[in-house]
Amino acid sequence: MPKLLFHLLFIGASFCPSWAAPVTIGDPSFEGNSLASGGYSNNLSPEWSETGGPNNGNGFEEYINGFSAGGADHVGLVSGHAVWNDLGATYQADTVYTLTVAVGNRVGQTSSGNLSEYSLRSSTGTIYTSANQDASLFGAGSFTDAPDLILDTSVTTAAVGQTIRVHLFAGGGGRTHFDNIRLDAVAAE
Repeated sequence: MPKLLFHLLFIGASFCPSWAAPVTIGDPSFEGNSLASGGYSNNLSPEWSETGGPNNGNGFEEYINGFSAGGADHVGLVSGHAVWNDLGATYQADTVYTLTVAVGNRVGQTSSGNLSEYSLRSSTGTIYTSANQDASLFGAGSFTDAPDLILDTSVTTAAVGQTIRVHLFAGGGGRTHFDNIRLDAVAAE
């Protein structure tokens, strides 16, 4: 093989993009209920489970005109409440997972010191990585993407083979609101 061709093939392989794919999340924007403007539902199932079981009133889908990040609805949680979604997928070896969530600053409900926590866990609750965002720091009456949460299974090898759980928690003051939950996977470099 001519030397120049070898170098071009080597350079091309070095810059070849890795595979990347979204991981399917059931009801990622909480549109499972057909709500009218101003409506809400305490039923987050079957995709989302919650502290204290279904329909307990501490977690709810709601439709507030102009207050969402994907679709018309979002999920609201009272402080101390958690919801989670066990995905139909397992963590794969040598893979980087990126979780992106939108958090909302609802006028009159989101207080200073809000703690919108999001994490990647196993279906048994083992926490692999987590972060939180004070949604009151974002524009009033809006949703904003919180900083991405990264899990690299080439570093956190205990996650490999475990069922992926997306976990959302409300802490701090007032209610917490989440919407437009996204999870992407790409080969680790």
